[in-house]
Amino acid sequence: MKKLALAALILGSSLALTACDQAKEQASQTTETVTETAKDVKDNAVEKAGEVKDNAVEKANEVKDAAAEKMDAAVDATKEKVAAAKEAVADKAEEVKNAVSDKAAEMKEAVSDKANEVKDAAEK
Repeated sequence: MKKLALAALILGSSLALTACDQAKEQASQTTETVTETAKDVKDNAVEKAGEVKDNAVEKANEVKDAAAEKMDAAVDATKEKVAAAKEAVADKAEEVKNAVSDKAAEMKEAVSDKANEVKDAAEK
């Protein structure tokens, strides 16, 4: 019986060592799998972050270009409005000048007529 107990003890120890070695091997494989998965996740995250950054830069450039175009259009429109306003002011100034000139001529003629009337009245 001693031999049988001893054989059972040796067999049990062998099985325990084998199970322990298998557990170590599985743990090692699991660690490698986790490490590879973590590396893949990290690489994907870095790649996606790069894509997001590139897209953001591209969109920012598009917005900047659109804003520059709008600004140029606004400047051009303002220049056109200023030119139109200058022209309108010049036209109005010309009209006022002509009206003043006409009124001055009328007043000169009226004063001359009145002076002639006074002169004629004084001579009589």
